[in-house]
Amino acid sequence: MPTPDQQRDLELVRDSLEGEPEAFGRLLGHYETMVYNLVLRFVRQREEAQDITQEVFINAYTHLGDYDHSRPFVAWILGIARNQALYRLRGLKRREVASDTIEDRPASGIEGDSHTQVQNKQLEHEVLRCLDALPEKYRTVIVLRHLLERSYQEISDALSMNLGTVKTNIHLGRKLLREKLQRMQLID
Repeated sequence: MPTPDQQRDLELVRDSLEGEPEAFGRLLGHYETMVYNLVLRFVRQREEAQDITQEVFINAYTHLGDYDHSRPFVAWILGIARNQALYRLRGLKRREVASDTIEDRPASGIEGDSHTQVQNKQLEHEVLRCLDALPEKYRTVIVLRHLLERSYQEISDALSMNLGTVKTNIHLGRKLLREKLQRMQLID
């Protein structure tokens, strides 16, 4: 039985396929930020992430007829985003990190005095740096689970990965991240 969000997505996909142009726009509106955030975690550059996000939705629109309605749309679109980001990464040569990388973004949701804000921003920066240093298979599942708040099943569907493998990769990724943070003496 589909959830209300899944039912909404199925209706919007159907309407899009029947030629209703605003239906796909509504789908895009629901998932644009989520797709962008996932892509940004891979490419680490805002402009590049914006370009890839546009490519993801162009690909999704072009191949909407291939969408398997038995899977949640969110899993399908996140799978496209992941594949597109990895494809682009393989094609990019290592280059100087731009000044508008994710590490430069302001810390969000942090309250308190400016000294505490600076400390929290530095901690956030180091955690993200450690996360970025994880092997791709661990980084991907941790980003999907903790930053994008996807369920284990959604991650499994998006990555076409066995549910047990998803859980194992999340566990091992957390362990590696914790070890890195402990070595840096950022956590006990």
